[in-house]
Amino acid sequence: MNAGEVIAAFVDVAGRYDFVDGDDVPKDKAYLCLNAAQRWLDREVRQPNECAWLYKEVPAGETLIKFAHARYVKDVYSHMMQIPWQTVQFGLDTDDRNGLTQGITIPKSERDRTIRILSAWYSPELTDTDDVSFWSTQHPELLIRAMQMQCEIDMRNTQGVNDFMEPLKYDCAQLYRDIVAEEMGGTTEYWRMD
Repeated sequence: MNAGEVIAAFVDVAGRYDFVDGDDVPKDKAYLCLNAAQRWLDREVRQPNECAWLYKEVPAGETLIKFAHARYVKDVYSHMMQIPWQTVQFGLDTDDRNGLTQGITIPKSERDRTIRILSAWYSPELTDTDDVSFWSTQHPELLIRAMQMQCEIDMRNTQGVNDFMEPLKYDCAQLYRDIVAEEMGGTTEYWRMD
C-alpha cells in the first residue's frame, strides 16, 4: 500500500473523516499522524538494515555537518579512521521541509574530506499519497493500528493507548522473532534444498 491507501484504510477503520477533505485527499494532520506512527514502529522493532552510512563532503575549515531522520549516530570516520564527534540538535530549519534537523560537529581540518557517518535511521517520511516505506508495503495493518494509537495519545486517552499498544507490541515482538530467525538462518550456502 502507498501512503494514500494507508490513510484511506485508517479513515475507514477509525472513522476519522477529519483526516481527509471532501474529496478524500489526506490533510496535513493525516501525514503527521502517519509519520509519527511509522517512527514509533521504527523504534519498537530493531531491524538489521536500520543502520546505514551517510557520506558527506566537508570543505576545509568546516566542523558542522547537518542531516535529518537519524535515530542516533553510532560512529564517524574520515579516511578510514574513527574521529571524535559531538551531537548537535537544531530547531526548525527552513532548508529542511521536515522540520527538525540534526547534526554533528567534528574537529577542524585544513583540507577537504569525505566524512562517513554510521547511523540508525528512521523510515523515509511519507509526504505524498504515492510515497511508500517498509511499513506501508510490508505491514500496513501495523501502521494503521499505530496511527490509531497516536490518535489516542493526542486525545490523552490512556486506556485507548494501552488497548492499541498491547496488540501492537505483541505483533512487533513476533516480527522481531522473524527477523532474528532469518539472521540465524545464515547465508544461502548453508541452506539445504530438497
